[in-house]
Amino acid sequence: MGIMLLKQNCIRQNSRPTYHSYGPKGNVFIQSHVVGLASYHFTSPQSDSNGDDCLAAYISYENVACSSWPPLDDGSPVPVRVPFVNCSYDCDARIFRGKIPWLEIYDTTWMGCKEWNYEMHFDSDFVCILSGSVKSVTTEGREEEMSKFGQSLIYVNAAIMERFEQGAPEVSVHGEGNSNDGDEEADADSRIRKIISVRNEMKDRLIREGATNSTLRQIYEASLGATADEEDPVDYNL
Repeated sequence: MGIMLLKQNCIRQNSRPTYHSYGPKGNVFIQSHVVGLASYHFTSPQSDSNGDDCLAAYISYENVACSSWPPLDDGSPVPVRVPFVNCSYDCDARIFRGKIPWLEIYDTTWMGCKEWNYEMHFDSDFVCILSGSVKSVTTEGREEEMSKFGQSLIYVNAAIMERFEQGAPEVSVHGEGNSNDGDEEADADSRIRKIISVRNEMKDRLIREGATNSTLRQIYEASLGATADEEDPVDYNL
């Protein structure tokens, strides 16, 4: 199928991911606050065999942390980008489905699996993957559930900082000689209060939509960077 096995090493991203609220397209979902650690990248739609647009996506193993993971079962390194095939997206239910056919694409299995089947359920604002599962298919054709989103797989939008910043007032920058420390502190406090308000509203909505405590905790950790109290916890692999 023309897909090469790439040497497993650290490949840096050219830019930070951006946030998109209208669907998965353009978004990147990460675990453990790390881009390229089996992160999901949803790219522009491509035309299928019928000429219809379909969502394209891949798993990124580009972060150097993946270099310690097991190789494919023939000893080859894990490709840095692995494309989903047979992708579908239900806009009304916000459900993505796709397959990673290891054996079909790479002529080998990974950890005894010839394919992985994904189902991802997104929240209404596309800040996380609420639920869903990954099921493996063995060489004998037996399907087994590997992991569940929201439980063992916790994925949030890599650009969630951008979502927290939306609606937050910018801190004013005074010209030289006109600095007013009191005004700057007030502006900064107002911005932080707004971000905290956005976070609290997000938490209430996600609870209503069924987010797990583990997912909520990861979103809270990400928000700390937006309040200027902590450094941005996300490793963008830049």
